[in-house]
Amino acid sequence: MEPLNQARNRQGMTKILIDRDDFLEQAKELINGQRAKDYGDAKENHQKIASLWSAYMTCKRPDGASYIHITPEDVVLMMMLVKVARLTHASTTDSWVDLCGYAALGGEFTHGFELAEVGE
Repeated sequence: MEPLNQARNRQGMTKILIDRDDFLEQAKELINGQRAKDYGDAKENHQKIASLWSAYMTCKRPDGASYIHITPEDVVLMMMLVKVARLTHASTTDSWVDLCGYAALGGEFTHGFELAEVGE
């Protein structure tokens, strides 16, 4: 008997049905696993990207005088927009997983180390 999250299509190929928990778990594994190994600390990496994007966008300004300040939180939001743009062309599980990962990083960068109030 096949697991509940598997089904066979007409060609006999197995399709795995995934739910929201699967997307979140995959995103968690990526941002805490291979991506962390490949790129280092997420906040530091997004700060580097922000600095590079700030310098680039400042150079591209017609007046050349005004500095554009981009934050790691801006980087996360703009990367989410990249994923949204890709999803308007084709819906892939990779883009949805990446959106979950970016949302988690954005929440951590913005509110991650605050003491949360919990009910008694």
